[in-house]
Amino acid sequence: MAERPTGVTVLAVLCVIGGLLALLFGGLFTFMGPAITAEMAATDEALGMATGPMVMGLGIFALVMGVLYLITAYGLFALKPWAWMVAVVVQVLTLVSHGFSIFQGQLAGAVVGILIAGGILYYLLRPHVKAAFGRS
Repeated sequence: MAERPTGVTVLAVLCVIGGLLALLFGGLFTFMGPAITAEMAATDEALGMATGPMVMGLGIFALVMGVLYLITAYGLFALKPWAWMVAVVVQVLTLVSHGFSIFQGQLAGAVVGILIAGGILYYLLRPHVKAAFGRS
């Protein structure tokens, strides 16, 4: 079995951290968000667009993403070929997402996000990283 590159280990650790944070906040949004949103909306009319079901939906999405991050972390640690593909697809989707953010007026955040996702994608496509996952 190939030796795991240090950068892959770093990405896997970041996936674990992101997965745990997504599970934490997903749980909070799913189970406590609607009540908190209702209480805040009663005191602030500007919060009217953040409805309980919307917050709950975001919470469920975050829970799913947290599980996917943890599964991906396992695959990266174990150098599973599917994990490399998942990581590449996620970075491409992240690039597209940040590209859309530029058109929504979020230029600074989008540029930083594009640079980070682009750097990770570049790293994942390096020959020694691909070889570690059994890809040529």
